[in-house]
Formats: sequence, C-alpha cells, structure tokens
Amino acid sequence: MKIFKRHKKIYFGYFICSISTGCILLFLGGASHAFPRLTFIEILRPEVIRQYIFTLIPALS
Repeated sequence: MKIFKRHKKIYFGYFICSISTGCILLFLGGASHAFPRLTFIEILRPEVIRQYIFTLIPALS
C-alpha cells in the first residue's frame, strides 16, 4: 500500500488521461460515422465540430 500511496497522483493522472483519450476517440468515431466522406483532418475543423454537436444534441434529448 505504500507504493500506491506514493504514486496516487501518477495513477490518477493516467486515469484522467485514459478517460479523455476515450472521449476523443468516441467523438472522432461518431463524427466519422456522421460525416463518412470527410477525412480525419477535415473532421477536426471547428465548423464540422460545431455542426456535429448541433446534430448530436437533439438526438440525445
């Protein structure tokens, strides 16, 4: 338990990093499914992200 207490911040950092990476991959997967003709670089443009979010909000509610 001493090792875990000593490295608790490192493990917490790994946990936050893995959650954020999972959310980014989930977003990119959903965006590539919603806009199948766009390439990976085109999906990262702000207007595409904005359009994807505005189409996602009514689908969730």
